[in-house]
Amino acid sequence: MTDTIGLFVHYRPVVLALPNGGCGAVANFLGFNNPERLQVALDDAGLLFRHPDFGDIATRLLSIELAESTLGGVLHQSLMRIQSLTKRPQIFRWNLEASISVEPVSLRLQISNEAELLRFDVRMRSKDALFAGAHCPPALIRKLKEQGNLWWVYGKGEEMDGREYDSMEPAEQAEWALIIEQMGLPSIQPAELVRALDEFADCAIDFRYSDLFLESMAKYLSMPLEYFEAWQAEGDSVIVDVGDDKIQGFC
Repeated sequence: MTDTIGLFVHYRPVVLALPNGGCGAVANFLGFNNPERLQVALDDAGLLFRHPDFGDIATRLLSIELAESTLGGVLHQSLMRIQSLTKRPQIFRWNLEASISVEPVSLRLQISNEAELLRFDVRMRSKDALFAGAHCPPALIRKLKEQGNLWWVYGKGEEMDGREYDSMEPAEQAEWALIIEQMGLPSIQPAELVRALDEFADCAIDFRYSDLFLESMAKYLSMPLEYFEAWQAEGDSVIVDVGDDKIQGFC
């Protein structure tokens, strides 16, 4: 669809917590007797999304969806830090019929005396996630698709390229300034808008352990399902690290 904007994210990897015995629960859920046999099979499989038995491993273990709360949350919160704005501009609208494609690259189970972890290298993409809102001109759509990842645009990578944080190359800044003029939001600075868009893309695709996996893990560990549901609901308890090499953006 030409009038839609896509989103993508690649975790390289994301690290998820498991309870004691969780690696065994993962192996059991995937049809293996123990974590060691599962890990050998995973290592031998190569790129998981190309493997007939593991191509759907991410969508079996995880529930992945567009984070609807993010549309009215992160993006607007980022923009509303700009004191000159007196109301929330509608830049995007969710496409309620959008789908998400998921490509698992690799999966490693990590067991130590202190913790059990699941390290997932996984790519997620929704090609038609968003519609243009009232403040999203065609020039912004074209720019987002052309730029893709916005991480470097506003100096977020200053330690590597020597620029100051929230700085932009003059030509880039001028191009974004023209887009902002067409958006009807002249009080926003280019770096402020790009940072807000980057923060939005950073968490627009959400995931958690799937209900089927939680049910299987509860039975395997002989624990109440409600315990794992509450544990996951805390959020911070499950996602340990998103990794320094995470990439996200628009497509």
